[in-house]
Amino acid sequence: MQLGLVGLTSIQYEALFRAWKGLESSEITRSGINESSVEEDKAAISMLYFQMINGWNKGSGSIFASPFAEDGDLVGFDGTHLKGRQNIGHFHQQLFNTILKGSRLVGKIKDIRFLTKDVAIMHAVGGTIMDRQMGIEPERNSIHTIMVNRDNPNAGQWFITAFQNTRVQYIGRPQEIQTLTEELRKEFGQ
Repeated sequence: MQLGLVGLTSIQYEALFRAWKGLESSEITRSGINESSVEEDKAAISMLYFQMINGWNKGSGSIFASPFAEDGDLVGFDGTHLKGRQNIGHFHQQLFNTILKGSRLVGKIKDIRFLTKDVAIMHAVGGTIMDRQMGIEPERNSIHTIMVNRDNPNAGQWFITAFQNTRVQYIGRPQEIQTLTEELRKEFGQ
Protein backbone atom coordinates (compact mmCIF):
# COMPACT_ATOMS: atom_id res chain seq x y z
CA MET A 1 0.00 0.00 0.00
CA GLN A 2 1.40 3.38 -0.99
CA LEU A 3 1.24 6.14 1.63
CA GLY A 4 1.24 8.88 -1.00
CA LEU A 5 4.01 10.94 0.57
CA VAL A 6 6.08 13.18 -1.67
CA GLY A 7 9.85 13.47 -1.70
CA LEU A 8 10.83 11.06 1.07
CA THR A 9 13.97 8.96 1.02
CA SER A 10 13.71 5.21 1.48
CA ILE A 11 14.98 5.53 5.06
CA GLN A 12 12.30 8.12 5.88
CA TYR A 13 9.67 6.00 4.14
CA GLU A 14 10.67 2.92 6.14
CA ALA A 15 10.35 4.84 9.43
CA LEU A 16 6.95 6.21 8.41
CA PHE A 17 5.78 2.77 7.32
CA ARG A 18 6.74 1.29 10.71
CA ALA A 19 4.92 4.14 12.47
CA TRP A 20 1.89 3.67 10.23
CA LYS A 21 1.80 -0.02 11.08
CA GLY A 22 1.93 0.88 14.78
CA LEU A 23 5.41 -0.53 15.34
CA GLU A 24 8.09 1.30 17.26
CA SER A 25 5.96 4.47 17.32
CA SER A 26 7.72 5.97 20.31
CA GLU A 27 11.04 5.41 18.55
CA ILE A 28 9.69 7.04 15.39
CA THR A 29 8.18 10.14 16.97
CA ARG A 30 11.35 11.16 18.80
CA SER A 31 14.04 9.22 16.99
CA GLY A 32 16.98 11.48 16.30
CA ILE A 33 15.22 14.64 17.42
CA ASN A 34 17.30 17.01 19.49
CA GLU A 35 14.85 18.09 22.21
CA SER A 36 16.37 21.58 22.37
CA SER A 37 15.51 22.18 18.71
CA VAL A 38 11.97 20.80 18.85
CA GLU A 39 10.45 24.14 19.88
CA GLU A 40 12.41 25.97 17.16
CA ASP A 41 11.18 23.47 14.58
CA LYS A 42 7.59 23.78 15.81
CA ALA A 43 7.84 27.56 15.51
CA ALA A 44 9.20 27.28 11.95
CA ILE A 45 6.48 24.79 11.01
CA SER A 46 3.78 27.01 12.55
CA MET A 47 5.01 29.93 10.47
CA LEU A 48 4.25 27.97 7.29
CA TYR A 49 0.59 27.77 8.25
CA PHE A 50 0.34 31.42 9.21
CA GLN A 51 2.17 32.44 6.02
CA MET A 52 -0.56 30.65 4.04
CA ILE A 53 -3.24 32.48 6.03
CA ASN A 54 -1.45 35.79 5.43
CA GLY A 55 -1.38 35.11 1.69
CA TRP A 56 -5.11 34.33 1.72
CA ASN A 57 -5.93 37.48 3.68
CA LYS A 58 -3.84 39.60 1.29
CA GLY A 59 -5.51 37.98 -1.72
CA SER A 60 -2.11 36.79 -2.98
CA GLY A 61 -1.84 33.35 -4.54
CA SER A 62 1.95 33.54 -4.61
CA ILE A 63 2.22 34.32 -0.89
CA PHE A 64 -0.38 31.65 -0.11
CA ALA A 65 1.60 29.03 -2.06
CA SER A 66 5.10 30.08 -0.95
CA PRO A 67 5.28 27.67 2.05
CA PHE A 68 4.70 24.69 -0.27
CA ALA A 69 7.48 22.53 -1.66
CA GLU A 70 8.00 22.93 -5.41
CA ASP A 71 6.21 19.60 -5.89
CA GLY A 72 3.78 20.01 -2.97
CA ASP A 73 0.19 18.79 -3.06
CA LEU A 74 -3.00 20.51 -1.94
CA VAL A 75 -6.39 18.80 -1.80
CA GLY A 76 -9.24 21.26 -1.39
CA PHE A 77 -12.47 20.70 0.51
CA ASP A 78 -14.24 19.88 -2.77
CA GLY A 79 -11.68 17.25 -3.80
CA THR A 80 -9.68 19.47 -6.15
CA HIS A 81 -6.09 18.15 -6.24
CA LEU A 82 -3.41 20.68 -7.07
CA LYS A 83 0.19 19.60 -7.69
CA GLY A 84 3.11 22.01 -7.38
CA ARG A 85 3.66 25.41 -5.77
CA GLN A 86 3.12 27.25 -9.05
CA ASN A 87 -0.24 25.54 -9.73
CA ILE A 88 -1.38 26.08 -6.12
CA GLY A 89 -0.54 29.78 -6.37
CA HIS A 90 -2.13 30.26 -9.78
CA PHE A 91 -5.34 28.44 -8.82
CA HIS A 92 -5.73 30.40 -5.60
CA GLN A 93 -5.03 33.71 -7.33
CA GLN A 94 -7.96 32.98 -9.64
CA LEU A 95 -10.14 32.33 -6.57
CA PHE A 96 -8.90 35.48 -4.80
CA ASN A 97 -9.71 37.52 -7.92
CA THR A 98 -13.26 36.14 -8.14
CA ILE A 99 -15.37 34.18 -5.64
CA LEU A 100 -12.97 34.58 -2.68
CA LYS A 101 -12.24 38.26 -3.32
CA GLY A 102 -12.13 40.12 0.00
CA SER A 103 -12.52 36.95 2.07
CA ARG A 104 -10.49 36.32 5.19
CA LEU A 105 -9.18 33.12 6.69
CA VAL A 106 -8.66 32.48 10.38
CA GLY A 107 -6.88 29.39 11.68
CA LYS A 108 -5.59 27.73 14.78
CA ILE A 109 -2.95 25.02 15.03
CA LYS A 110 -4.13 22.12 17.16
CA ASP A 111 -0.96 20.02 17.20
CA ILE A 112 2.36 19.29 15.54
CA ARG A 113 3.80 15.80 15.77
CA PHE A 114 7.20 14.70 14.49
CA LEU A 115 7.28 11.42 12.59
CA THR A 116 11.04 11.72 12.11
CA LYS A 117 13.44 14.58 12.79
CA ASP A 118 12.75 15.91 9.28
CA VAL A 119 9.06 15.03 8.80
CA ALA A 120 6.10 16.28 10.81
CA ILE A 121 2.34 16.32 10.63
CA MET A 122 0.33 19.34 11.71
CA HIS A 123 -3.40 19.53 12.38
CA ALA A 124 -5.18 22.86 12.38
CA VAL A 125 -8.70 24.22 12.14
CA GLY A 126 -9.81 27.11 10.01
CA GLY A 127 -12.78 29.21 9.08
CA THR A 128 -13.49 31.52 6.16
CA ILE A 129 -15.19 34.87 6.44
CA MET A 130 -16.55 35.92 3.08
CA ASP A 131 -16.45 39.52 1.86
CA ARG A 132 -19.05 41.75 3.52
CA GLN A 133 -19.68 39.21 6.27
CA MET A 134 -18.96 40.01 9.86
CA GLY A 135 -18.39 36.56 11.28
CA ILE A 136 -17.45 32.96 10.83
CA GLU A 137 -20.11 30.70 9.37
CA PRO A 138 -20.03 27.15 10.75
CA GLU A 139 -20.56 25.61 7.30
CA ARG A 140 -17.18 27.04 6.20
CA ASN A 141 -15.17 25.51 9.06
CA SER A 142 -12.45 23.06 8.06
CA ILE A 143 -9.88 20.73 9.52
CA HIS A 144 -6.45 20.91 7.89
CA THR A 145 -4.01 18.02 7.82
CA ILE A 146 -0.58 19.23 6.76
CA MET A 147 2.54 17.15 6.11
CA VAL A 148 5.80 19.08 6.28
CA ASN A 149 9.41 18.10 5.72
CA ARG A 150 12.81 19.68 5.42
CA ASP A 151 14.32 20.26 2.01
CA ASN A 152 17.77 19.33 3.35
CA PRO A 153 17.84 16.91 6.30
CA ASN A 154 19.38 18.18 9.55
CA ALA A 155 19.56 21.85 8.59
CA GLY A 156 17.16 22.65 5.81
CA GLN A 157 14.10 24.80 5.54
CA TRP A 158 10.66 23.33 6.28
CA PHE A 159 8.10 23.14 3.46
CA ILE A 160 4.55 21.89 3.16
CA THR A 161 4.57 18.73 1.09
CA ALA A 162 0.88 17.85 1.43
CA PHE A 163 -2.18 19.79 2.59
CA GLN A 164 -5.67 18.28 2.99
CA ASN A 165 -8.62 20.60 3.64
CA THR A 166 -11.74 18.83 4.96
CA ARG A 167 -14.98 20.64 5.69
CA VAL A 168 -16.27 19.99 9.19
CA GLN A 169 -19.67 18.34 9.32
CA TYR A 170 -19.64 16.36 12.59
CA ILE A 171 -22.73 14.46 11.51
CA GLY A 172 -25.13 14.10 14.41
CA ARG A 173 -22.95 16.23 16.72
CA PRO A 174 -24.11 19.85 16.33
CA GLN A 175 -22.61 20.88 19.67
CA GLU A 176 -19.12 20.05 18.38
CA ILE A 177 -19.72 22.29 15.36
CA GLN A 178 -20.74 25.13 17.68
CA THR A 179 -17.69 24.54 19.93
CA LEU A 180 -15.32 24.72 16.96
CA THR A 181 -17.04 27.85 15.63
CA GLU A 182 -16.69 29.57 19.01
CA GLU A 183 -13.01 28.57 19.16
CA LEU A 184 -12.41 30.12 15.73
CA ARG A 185 -14.37 33.23 16.63
CA LYS A 186 -12.01 33.76 19.57
CA GLU A 187 -9.03 33.49 17.19
CA PHE A 188 -10.68 36.08 14.94
CA GLY A 189 -11.40 38.35 17.90
CA GLN A 190 -15.19 38.11 17.86
